[in-house]
Amino acid sequence: MAAGGHLLPLPKESAALANVIEVSLADFLLDRAAAEGLTAARGTERGYPDIELSGPGFGGGYHAVDIKVARRGVTKKGPSNYTQSRITLYTGNTYFRYPQLHWPGTFRPFNDYASHLDVIAIYTLDPDSAARVEDLELIVQEPWRIASKQRSSTTR
Repeated sequence: MAAGGHLLPLPKESAALANVIEVSLADFLLDRAAAEGLTAARGTERGYPDIELSGPGFGGGYHAVDIKVARRGVTKKGPSNYTQSRITLYTGNTYFRYPQLHWPGTFRPFNDYASHLDVIAIYTLDPDSAARVEDLELIVQEPWRIASKQRSSTTR
């Protein structure tokens, strides 16, 4: 809240807004995990995974949850079925290529996880709304079901 007790609008810039959504989703999932008696840990900002879950409710082992957020593209006709930019799931030259190695920014080697799950949030930007987000859609999938052979960019 601003000093006068007014709510301030969320940022319009895609990366900043995506970060707010990602952190909010992670907080929600961590709260739910704690309520269910699961062990949950938050990852680092640039590491993998965003959340690590374990406990008897999962049959043992460690489970990785990665959260990704993307803005829905808009055409002259309105929101499209495509995101404004590609979503980066993993870096193929690290985790997938050497799944037995413990990389900086990770809790453990990729192979040590019993499962991997992606939570993808796709939204439409409404710059005239203080909330900024419309039509929030959550997709929960195993990464291998939604991955592409194309890179999201030349840097990721």
